[in-house]
Amino acid sequence: MSDLQSATLELSPLGFRHMDPMPAAEELAHYYAEKYFQENSGPYSASYSDEEIQWFKLPATMADYLVRQRQPQATTLSLLDVGCGEGFFMERLQALGWDVKGYDYSRNGIEHFHPQLLSRFAQGDIYELLNQSIEHGETFDLINLSNVLEHVTDAHALLTRLRPLLSAKGLLRICVPNDFSDFQAYLIEKEKIDKEFWVCTPVHTHYFNLPSLRATIEAAGLRTEHMLADFEIQEYLVHEGSNYIRDRTLGKQAHLARVALDTFYSRNLPAFVKMREAEAECGKGRCLIAFAGL
Repeated sequence: MSDLQSATLELSPLGFRHMDPMPAAEELAHYYAEKYFQENSGPYSASYSDEEIQWFKLPATMADYLVRQRQPQATTLSLLDVGCGEGFFMERLQALGWDVKGYDYSRNGIEHFHPQLLSRFAQGDIYELLNQSIEHGETFDLINLSNVLEHVTDAHALLTRLRPLLSAKGLLRICVPNDFSDFQAYLIEKEKIDKEFWVCTPVHTHYFNLPSLRATIEAAGLRTEHMLADFEIQEYLVHEGSNYIRDRTLGKQAHLARVALDTFYSRNLPAFVKMREAEAECGKGRCLIAFAGL
């Protein structure tokens, strides 16, 4: 994919930015199956602390809370985790009584961290696997699309394809980096960062912020039920003593502080969810988490 390193970003009619030229779908599939996880890219690591592992499970706990608010009488709930990675989301919901299934191009992450879930996992082309689920008439109470939409060649097509797999009261959870946000513009204006550090083509093909993510969800015929921010780690960039972009050695401490604070705040889960919804509306969040329904 080295020939795409010089690709530019174009603004779509829905407000998100995307690579131009866009890599071929086959090229991306090969990259994720053969290189992305194996080269230890992105958030993946060989090992994590106990505190980090509990933090990785927090998004699933929050999703369980929101789905049960929507389906209070449900006894058995089902999950499809599209791009399930290391399997932490699947493992947490299975522990909470869910029937879980995961798809990914690579089995490296889940095989390393949660080999007990391999019987609930299918490896292969995501689109082919989704088509098989549609043909079998499967529906799910929660479809998780975490850190996937920013990697695909056609975000609208993927969201549209997921619609038939949602149960009547099901929710699609979408987590994407919050890029070209108002807060990032503020950081550049105040000279806290020197450039758009979040642009990482060709790994990220799409760049969403709150308005464009909402618009993309609606264009796919879905309705945004909840919009949450995650921890705004970029706040550390305002203080020169904790600016991890200018001093990369500070990054690990910023991450560990995020883990500790999220763990503290989430002790009151209903209040925590409301706080994250308010923060999203205030323009905060390194990532955005949308829950969309039919």
